[in-house]
Amino acid sequence: MSKFVHLHVHSQYSILDGQASIQRLVDKAMADGQPGIAVTDHGDMFGIKEFYNYVKKQNGKKHDKIKTLKKLSAGLEKLLAEGSDPAARLRQLKEELAALEGRKNDSPEDAEACAAARARVEEVESMQKEFGFDPAAAQEKIAGLEAVPDFKPIIGCEVYVARRRLHDKEGKPDQSGYHLILLAKNLKGYHNLIKIVSKAWTDGFYMRPRTDRTEIEKYHEGLICCSACLGGEVPQAIMHNDIEEAERVVQWFKNIFGEDYYLELQLHPSGDPQKDADVYENQLRVNKVILELAAKYGVKYICSNDVHFILAEDAVALFRAAVLVQLHKCVGVDKLLGQLGREVARRDAVDGDVVLAPVVGQGLGHHVHAALGGAVRCGPDRG
Repeated sequence: MSKFVHLHVHSQYSILDGQASIQRLVDKAMADGQPGIAVTDHGDMFGIKEFYNYVKKQNGKKHDKIKTLKKLSAGLEKLLAEGSDPAARLRQLKEELAALEGRKNDSPEDAEACAAARARVEEVESMQKEFGFDPAAAQEKIAGLEAVPDFKPIIGCEVYVARRRLHDKEGKPDQSGYHLILLAKNLKGYHNLIKIVSKAWTDGFYMRPRTDRTEIEKYHEGLICCSACLGGEVPQAIMHNDIEEAERVVQWFKNIFGEDYYLELQLHPSGDPQKDADVYENQLRVNKVILELAAKYGVKYICSNDVHFILAEDAVALFRAAVLVQLHKCVGVDKLLGQLGREVARRDAVDGDVVLAPVVGQGLGHHVHAALGGAVRCGPDRG
């Protein structure tokens, strides 16, 4: 799964929902060899600066490493050109350093000479450690690092789309909204995403920050759109047995986003029949229809995991902590404990091998890497 890219990810900036820190999300994805990761917090972009800066810092470490290796390689080549045996030269340098150590406090000049000798010993020791004094190994190691693309930070948001207009604020139906994933594929898209999310807070807030179709159409340029989880408009229509409405929704978004519109497939089995009836069985049902709609209307689709944790085994403890925080806000205890039973069943972690196995097992394995297709076109650095 090293080429899989998570495009539906909630960090701890998805308040009282996501339980994953930005740094741990990035570190885990990089450790798994994944080429990038998105952050799509619920209704906000609070974590985007931290996310972008941290990925930039981690990419910088790789470039610094390459520079260091090239410098060591050049030094090794110089040693060999002089006809020196690097191992013998290292022993000689250590002997010279030992002699200088004894009188480094005698004068400023001696201290300076000792420091220079120590630096030279450390440089040659690094050649031995990194390359084994083998120039071919040096070039191979440098080429290997240079061949690895920079890790890609994909900036996004899971927005709430009002069922009517964002200015409509009349009771329970207007308090929520359909989920929708928006990803910035270039700088224009990043700016438009900021506009959509900001206006959702300033003008559309009603229990949640809500945008609407008018705003999405107005600011769609430079954005990639994915149909989201079971809370998305297409899955909701399918779950309510309104396939005609699902088709209308697909056609509307396809008309706006064109090739940048993706239908989304998810599977989160728990092994508990009661809990699976709430999520997994509905996902199976929705996925079947989504594949049919994709074929009918020529829409691409991706496999995603609704990430809220780093590892699947984190879910119980971390979600329980979130519940306890909510209890202090006087939220109904019975409701929260019932939700706890459902939420911990969702194996929605960034741990790719765990969560993607069920997807592959359902015969969708050839679509897992489709997530990469959208990812390679994303990023604010792409003007």
